[in-house]
Amino acid sequence: MRIDELVSLFEQGRRRHLVLGDADAGVLVGLDLEGRIYAFLDGAVVNRVNPDAILQQSHAGQYHNPGGDGFWPAPEGSRVGYFYAAGEWRVPPGLSGARYRVLHQDDKSAAIAAEIDLINNDGVGVPVEFQRDISVESSPDAMTLTVGDSIRYLGKALLRQGDARIAPWTLSQFDTSAGMEVVFPGVPEACVFDLYDPADELRWGDGDRWHVKTEGGTRFQIGLAPQVDWIELHIPQRNPSTGSFDVAQDRSGQALRIRRCSDPAPDGWSYADIADRPPQEPPADAPTRYSIYNDATDFMEIEAAGPCLTEFAPGAAIGHRVVTEFRCGQP
Repeated sequence: MRIDELVSLFEQGRRRHLVLGDADAGVLVGLDLEGRIYAFLDGAVVNRVNPDAILQQSHAGQYHNPGGDGFWPAPEGSRVGYFYAAGEWRVPPGLSGARYRVLHQDDKSAAIAAEIDLINNDGVGVPVEFQRDISVESSPDAMTLTVGDSIRYLGKALLRQGDARIAPWTLSQFDTSAGMEVVFPGVPEACVFDLYDPADELRWGDGDRWHVKTEGGTRFQIGLAPQVDWIELHIPQRNPSTGSFDVAQDRSGQALRIRRCSDPAPDGWSYADIADRPPQEPPADAPTRYSIYNDATDFMEIEAAGPCLTEFAPGAAIGHRVVTEFRCGQP
């Protein structure tokens, strides 16, 4: 999909949006679509796009996952997660229905924010404000997207660790294709863990790096401990008639590398267990900085989670910065 086609979709769906960068490289930000960010390179949209999410409305019986780079609250499951407050898994309506306002905008940067009322799986209400500070820079062979995601507690009541916890969690989504993989530094095996069924056969280490096959078809999620400094998605060249990454002529034949790097947690802060655990269970001691999700259908995600807020005093805030570099060329 080309960026002008994506803009037309947003206009057809009457969804507010803004575009940062230039005609060749930048991002589209869906103000009326969860604040999702869609990167484009050489005019071609790189992230997954779900037109149904732009043209239709999600509701309790049908969630249309928009693709792009989304900003969600972690944890997902456990008693203090946010996706089982109504009993069954669902995207909270405060999140799917969020309408972001623009705090600042110029040609290459913007700050957007939305108030979102969350209810955790224990039934505790957590009113918050989400903010995304977005900037793009491009060069002849790469584009860098920097996003600072933060969550500020708006409530009056003091919530302690046993009542609630929250962490910023960004999920960047892509269509899958043959030969796609994610790599990350060669950390000890204890730093790599399954969040669903074991997927040992789909990952391997060569000493310097770990490799994870992400071609769709099998649902799995791998969590990565704080010792992992970055993750990188490798997308082979795609046929422009069938794939969402339309390689321009001057970059024909080259793969696309997408590296995500989050700032380490400050001293005294820790990461959360983000896993999709049953809502009656407590969170586990499984601090997660990055995650790789591979869906059973046709998409995957490279995810980054920030440090966790465990005591909510009025005005308390937590955030993290994620730098994503898009670069064409062989790995």
